[in-house]
Amino acid sequence: MPKIREVAVLDIGSRSISAICGRQGINRIINIKGKGEALYSGFSDGKFFEQDKLKGIIERAIRECEDSIKSRIRKIYVGIPGEFCTTVTKEVFISFKSRRKVTDIDVEELYATGEVSSDDFVLINRTPVYYTLDDNNRTLRPVGCSSSKLAGLLSYSYAEKKLIETIGGILDGLGIKAQYICSPLAEALILSEEREKKALFADVGYLTTSVALAEGEGLLFLKSFSCGGAYISADLMDYFKISFPLSEKLKEQVKLRLEASDEDKYKVVLGDESCDVPMKETIEVATARIEGIARTIQKCIKESQVKLPDYLPLLLTGGGISYMRGAADILSRVLDRNVEVVAPRLPQMDKPHLSSSVGLLRFALNLAEKEKGGFWSKLFK
Repeated sequence: MPKIREVAVLDIGSRSISAICGRQGINRIINIKGKGEALYSGFSDGKFFEQDKLKGIIERAIRECEDSIKSRIRKIYVGIPGEFCTTVTKEVFISFKSRRKVTDIDVEELYATGEVSSDDFVLINRTPVYYTLDDNNRTLRPVGCSSSKLAGLLSYSYAEKKLIETIGGILDGLGIKAQYICSPLAEALILSEEREKKALFADVGYLTTSVALAEGEGLLFLKSFSCGGAYISADLMDYFKISFPLSEKLKEQVKLRLEASDEDKYKVVLGDESCDVPMKETIEVATARIEGIARTIQKCIKESQVKLPDYLPLLLTGGGISYMRGAADILSRVLDRNVEVVAPRLPQMDKPHLSSSVGLLRFALNLAEKEKGGFWSKLFK
């Protein structure tokens, strides 16, 4: 299969939008060639706060990336946040007249069997949880195997049609072709290496949190809600009557495991602003918000109606609370489940807040390789 050397992705976060150009190096290591980032007001409950400014934000991020790589971007893979996505899993089955080798066309037919149409959502990704053949053993690579049937549990990721039309219109105006990826799906695949096992993870970001269960190369469920690390800062701002930038700085200092006395204080300085606030009360305010996030994560898991073993850990990623010392312990206590902070296992990119970007780059590289070397490409060549 031909190797795709370079792709560009657009990562739509709840605090910033990033355009990143990366290439595949030796041993599948991703090398970042260029990046552009623009801060913005974000989104909540599936709506952007300042949608009229979205075009300018996206263009700024892309132009900054183009300046760093000294080249124009003609195609970009857009990561759709969890709040704008939904995932459906289906068991599907097709049979053949006789035993023969499974082809790419058979796999395409299998996926088409399980697709559903919607006025409000657009199908953006189709991935297998697993396939099965005559022997009923599970596999992720059925093409070339001999069988009289092809079945599987398939995962379909849909994105809100309105968002696709909005982003597509913006990129069309910039002369850029777009292809879409469910961001939590891409994250799950970069964070869970053991494909045959289930992986439960939560990306707690700035304003949003996504909870998903992955197996094989698909998602068994995806739930999202509007709450993240910024809510802790907002709580501290309201409680201590300080500015939001100062509360953000205060949040960075919080050590949730600390046994503070009534006399202990945090001293925070930001430019001309400063404050001295009690450590004990700061920890209590932050802990209460993280407990609330944990309870909502628990609710998402219960609503999925997927029975999970108690020993299955929750993989925590994203930049919202992953860097707060003791946050994982609080989640673990509320969820009654082991919680592990995880990040991409790549040199210089092994940071929780980069999970989404790295996942999108890896997923986009794989898609580009399949598109260039797949059956349909060869046929029409």
